[in-house]
Amino acid sequence: MKIENADRGTRHIAAGILQRLAGLMASVVFLCVHSKGTAWADTAGWPQLQFDPQYSAFNEAGLLRVPLELAWSANVSSEAWSSASAVAADGRVFIGTAGGELLALESASGQVLWRYAARGAVYLAPAVVPGKVVFGSAEGRLAALDPATGDELWSFDVGSNIHASPNISDGKVFFAANDGKAYALDLGSGRLVWSRDLGEGAQAGGYLLASPALDEARIYFSSLDGRVFAIDRNTGAIIWQVQLPGPIRFAPSVSDGRVYLGSHDGVLRSINALTGTVLWSFTVGVPIADGLAVSSTTVYVASKDGKLRALTKAAGGLLWEFDAHSS
Repeated sequence: MKIENADRGTRHIAAGILQRLAGLMASVVFLCVHSKGTAWADTAGWPQLQFDPQYSAFNEAGLLRVPLELAWSANVSSEAWSSASAVAADGRVFIGTAGGELLALESASGQVLWRYAARGAVYLAPAVVPGKVVFGSAEGRLAALDPATGDELWSFDVGSNIHASPNISDGKVFFAANDGKAYALDLGSGRLVWSRDLGEGAQAGGYLLASPALDEARIYFSSLDGRVFAIDRNTGAIIWQVQLPGPIRFAPSVSDGRVYLGSHDGVLRSINALTGTVLWSFTVGVPIADGLAVSSTTVYVASKDGKLRALTKAAGGLLWEFDAHSS
């Protein structure tokens, strides 16, 4: 399957996947690609991990067409984590590094605008909203910076590594830490709104490595020991939890009343967002490599056998698969 011959929805998903790949290539030198012969267009940007609070990885306004060409490259001085994908908003690209920095680059040119010393590795993407870029670090701090200057606006210490990206909605910042707790902070001040203990963290294999996804009422966390939680966004109360057989390393996606997530047991599942009931499952057969992408009709899943598969959202039926090794 070639991207230029795919339907419109598939091309949008391809844009999201390529946005993710741009971050994966970021080691010492960060690369930015765009459609050949086109000028830079910020469109709707890519302001956080997997684009939106639902983690759809689906940008209606963004479209990449092959062939691609190098737009620019920038020396970020320190190797970026393979999972630390870049985000883009308001003419800037933001990326964290293993050396404990968060950088802002000019989207059009790749010029480094500022660097912030986080004093701990930045494992995953920051989240950007007007007036703030928010990120966590291995030091155990969640910090909010001014996206224009890199000046620190506030920080919150949890005393435990933060591997997951924050998610921002309705004036709150939601995130998880390796102490096994989920947190909600006030976006304006960094003040704690609530925290919820979801297990014993590293002591019981309950690392919260996966970033949380949101819908209108709930936030969804998952853990390395295979548990999935739905939590009330306002109070932090646990609404339901389910135990799955495989470790969950990557964020779920939420769409139309369902939670979609893949796990290390090689199974993609659709879960009722209200009850936690598994509605369907699709066996890939090998560990699922990353987060998902979800359009209005289709779920896209990448796996460690080098394949990208498209499934129907409603029933999990296979539409097509693409083998990167044969391309």
